[in-house]
Amino acid sequence: MKRLSPDWRALWQEEYRHLGWVSVLCFIGGILACFNGFVPSAIGVGSAVVLVTLVGLIGWRRWYISRYLVFFFLFGAIGYGAASFRGRVVTAPVLERPVSHVLVSGVVVESGLLMGRQQVVLSDVRFLNEATIMPPIRVKLRYNSEKPVLQVGSSVVVRAFLRPPGKPVIPGGYHEGRVLWFQQIGAVGQIDEVVSVQSTSEVSVIKRRLERIRAVISHRVRSVLPDEEARITIPLIIGEQGVVSTRLYDLFRSAGITHVLSVSGFHLSLLAAFVFLLVRGVLSLFPVLVERVPPKKIAAVVALLVAIGYIGISGLQIPAIRSLLMIAIVLIAVLFDRNALSVRSVSIAAVIILLIRPEMVLNIGFQLSFLAVLVLVTLYQPIYRFIFVRRHMSVIRRVLAFIGGFMIVDVLVSVATTPFIIYHFQTYALYSGIGNLLTGALFSFWIMPLLLFAVLFMPFGWDVLFFKMAGWGLSYVITVCSAIQDWPRAITVFPGYPTTALLVIGVGIVMLCVMRTRLRLCGVIVMGIGIGMAVIAPRPDMLVGDGGRTIAVREEDGRLDFIRKGKSDFVARVWRTHNGEAGEARAESQPKDFVWVKEKKIALTEKECRGADLCFLPDVPTGAEEHILPLYQWETRAVYIQPNGIRVLTVGTNEEQPWYMR
Repeated sequence: MKRLSPDWRALWQEEYRHLGWVSVLCFIGGILACFNGFVPSAIGVGSAVVLVTLVGLIGWRRWYISRYLVFFFLFGAIGYGAASFRGRVVTAPVLERPVSHVLVSGVVVESGLLMGRQQVVLSDVRFLNEATIMPPIRVKLRYNSEKPVLQVGSSVVVRAFLRPPGKPVIPGGYHEGRVLWFQQIGAVGQIDEVVSVQSTSEVSVIKRRLERIRAVISHRVRSVLPDEEARITIPLIIGEQGVVSTRLYDLFRSAGITHVLSVSGFHLSLLAAFVFLLVRGVLSLFPVLVERVPPKKIAAVVALLVAIGYIGISGLQIPAIRSLLMIAIVLIAVLFDRNALSVRSVSIAAVIILLIRPEMVLNIGFQLSFLAVLVLVTLYQPIYRFIFVRRHMSVIRRVLAFIGGFMIVDVLVSVATTPFIIYHFQTYALYSGIGNLLTGALFSFWIMPLLLFAVLFMPFGWDVLFFKMAGWGLSYVITVCSAIQDWPRAITVFPGYPTTALLVIGVGIVMLCVMRTRLRLCGVIVMGIGIGMAVIAPRPDMLVGDGGRTIAVREEDGRLDFIRKGKSDFVARVWRTHNGEAGEARAESQPKDFVWVKEKKIALTEKECRGADLCFLPDVPTGAEEHILPLYQWETRAVYIQPNGIRVLTVGTNEEQPWYMR
């Protein structure tokens, strides 16, 4: 080691210390390879296994790199296997075409509100008047009623309109079908009529009791608090986001605090931390008890039990369960006197969750929560100590340090999560730092503790005062959000960018967090490369979608010119947002038979197809030339005009048409 240069010595130290997080990245890489359709051949797999085995056996002791190659290959293979196994387990029928007036029977297993209307999930689905169509295992339906007409556990028969789950309408866009497929939901739709509702015992007693408790809490909150404060309190306690009005959601979105409207790691961490500190503080008041039992471990057990109870009341939502697992690992580490907040704990939690639900790696909630935890665990303490911690601190300096701690948390989390937020939503709350600074401490030390006491004392009727006091804080939050919404460019729109750029940025963030030597700066370089890839990424020159009813061409100034626009503005709005456009859309152009895009002729009718570089037709005849593509398909077609030809990407299937050399 003494003969090594400083750079090689740093590389040796990083390799020796951080084997775990590199293995986790290989594990995630295996999952992503499986989900992206990579299917290795039998010969390739066999050759790789033999090669890695030989390298491991020959150099296990003499050549230290060989053992790590074996570890990385093994973790990648485990990730690929977990994703493949999960795909086989959840495989279920998916509706192939829309159907109307179909009689659907099933059992209500989930119920909630979405945009003021009830939304339910039916299991054990059967079609009573459509014998020729194979029914999905589950369907998700919306009913035009704010009251919970369909209760969890009820056996129902409804007349509904069903359609297959949606596909992305833009490259890299939200894939409703993929999300619902992992939940074995093969159709979505609208309930036209409720034919019959009967109680059944197919849903567990525990789940029914939890739903009853949730309904009681919701009714109690509505009877105590004003309407807007109640619409915020209900999601904080039982996770029912559907009661949040559009106005409130826009206010919280402008301030960058929409994460408080869903039960997630934020609420669960606050609750567990508050209970832990409260129980430990109370036990420390009894010296006799402290000598016999460790108060820290008792507090950890109580905090874990309260967190589990909170998850049950909040509706057993997947993001909350994921957060519970992370918190459970931290609290269990406290029981065994281990370092609770470390990269190892985060890695273990990530591997456990992804082994059970590999599809979570594609979920924005998973990405944001683990990045936030990783950044805070690795970077918060050294930065805070460097700026604020001194031997002798005055009262004023302590107050400034307390406020500065919140600012450091917000800056770190914002830097880590902003690329992912822009990738998924193409929008960003410009003043989210101010919004979190003005409301974060209030939620941590006032609103959430008061709501906890309100729920605990609700059976005794002592909850009104706690709800009222929490309502005062929520009223202040609404006032702050209203003020921020009026500021210029509160919501800023950014153009979308490819997944590869996001992966490179994510790897750079991880390197910056977990490395401890001068090589940490390599993470900054990798992040810069990812940002550069996002900036220079090519964008479609032409988009065709919505069954051929919406067509847009990119003009020289970068904005989209809509040649056709369907009755629904949804597809056009998504395209414009992904293109980084804000404000009103350009007026629809006059219908055209063909368009010129970067000196390439794109024909939209048969009479202009001859001599065109690319042609979209409603009906493509059998044996047609390869440059003729079907126009009326629900999948969006993204056209890229490049120096060596035209590339057409069918969004949703990731199938690229061949190059058209002209």
